Order: sequence, then structure tokens, then C-alpha cells
Amino acid sequence: MVPRDLVILRDLWLFRYLTAAQVSRLHVGHLKIAQRRLRKLATLALVTRFRLPSTGPLGDQRFIYCLSRSGARHVAAAEGLATKDLLVPFHVPRALGYLAHHEALTDARIWIREACEAQGVAYRFVPAYEEVRQNGHQRRRVALQVGAAQFIPDGVFTIDHPNGSSALFVLEIDRGTEPLHRAAGSSVHGKLVLFREAFDAGLTAYAELFDHAFKGARLLWVVPDEKRRAAVLGLATREDLSTLVWVIVSEEMAGRGSLSAPVWTVSGREGLHALDE
Repeated sequence: MVPRDLVILRDLWLFRYLTAAQVSRLHVGHLKIAQRRLRKLATLALVTRFRLPSTGPLGDQRFIYCLSRSGARHVAAAEGLATKDLLVPFHVPRALGYLAHHEALTDARIWIREACEAQGVAYRFVPAYEEVRQNGHQRRRVALQVGAAQFIPDGVFTIDHPNGSSALFVLEIDRGTEPLHRAAGSSVHGKLVLFREAFDAGLTAYAELFDHAFKGARLLWVVPDEKRRAAVLGLATREDLSTLVWVIVSEEMAGRGSLSAPVWTVSGREGLHALDE
């Protein structure tokens, strides 16, 4: 195993599941090289791989990779942690829908990472699946408690600017499978209502999470198509979230991430906007 392999193993720890294309985008830069390194790691039993059926016209299949227990031990040793503290999955998820959602989330995270690195700004991303133990129970670190309900976005991240300020972003991946309307928290409308209430209360949970007091936040909503974008923007305007909800169609994140790229549609504003505004 070479040093580059440990970087790949560490990324599998951070992201849980990765495709060869995502590994290539993160570090290797060439798909064939990424596929070769991942095959080698699978041969060494450092990663586990399984096939995900493709929706493409040829019915081809792609491999999804995650850490094996042996690979986790290597990462734990490098990080100075106990293997059990990595909290990584070692198995194939029962629901393939989860993997499709996770892949879309990972693509968005990579886009954000590329965007921040291109401008040399620091950022910190906390995904929804990260948990902490509190009062004997596991709690998702990005969860926002609003009365008896919870809003758990797919991720929360900050971008630190050279002037010392820090911008807060809440990320939601929408594959079009969730209803637009239903009880609070289980629909697009319900999530927007919960976010508005948490925003009005000051998003104190995120001030504690990132050890920084934020003056505001943007809710970034990634959607599958134009119809869904129009629906989310309409609901955001209806719930008085103008200028707070920024929407992008997932295919518009296919290129390299850029904070200055005008690719976001903003509730209550004309034209397209960039994250560094």
C-alpha cells in the first residue's frame, strides 16, 4: 500500500461510500487510475465493494466502495483513534434508495470542497449521519429541535472568509421522491417551515456546533429538475423565506465547484447568483 492509498481509505472513512468516479474527482484525477487503485485495495481486503445496478440504457453496473474492517484499522492507526470510534459501515445498505441519495450528497460535498479549495478558503462540513452520544443517547449533530419536531438536513457547512467572518450554509438533497406537502418535517413544505422557525430562533445549535455566532444562514436545496426547482422556490416564497433559500438543479453541479459561479436561483431575487455574494 502506497501513501495515496491511505488518502483513499481516509476519504472512504469521511464519506462512507464512494464510487470510482468520486475517488477520481477527489484525488486521482483520472478514472482508470482510480479504478485500478480501488481494485488493488479490494484485492488487499482493505475495501469492500459491491455492485449498484445502473439506470443507464445498457443496464451496466457500477461498483460502490466502503472500508473493510482491515482498512478501518489502517485509518484508525493513522488518525490515532480506536477502530470502533470511526463509526464506519462495513456492509451494503439494505435500501438502494439510500445509496442513490448518499451518492447525490457526496457529489454536492465534492463540489463544495472544490469550490472552497479553488479560492483558498477554509470550510468545515458536518454531514447528517455524524452522531454524538448525549445523555446516554445518540444524537445527530446537525439536528435542529423545533418544539417536538426535528429538522435534520443532509449537511451543514461553514465557509471562513479572509476578513474573519464565517458564513453558514444548510444543505438539503432533494431527489424528487419526497412529497411537497405532508406533516411537518416529512415533506418539502414541512422542512421549510421547521427551518424558518429554527432560523427565527437564532440557529443556536449551529452556533454551538461550530463555536461561532452566525447572523444568518442560507438553505441550499439541490433538486433533480426544473419542475422541482419551481415548486421549492414557490414554497419558500410562501413561507416568507425569500433570499434564504437557494436552489440548484443537480446536473448544474456536474462541473468543478466554484463559489463565484452564478448557478443558484434565489427565492425572491431575479437572475442567477453565486455563493460568494
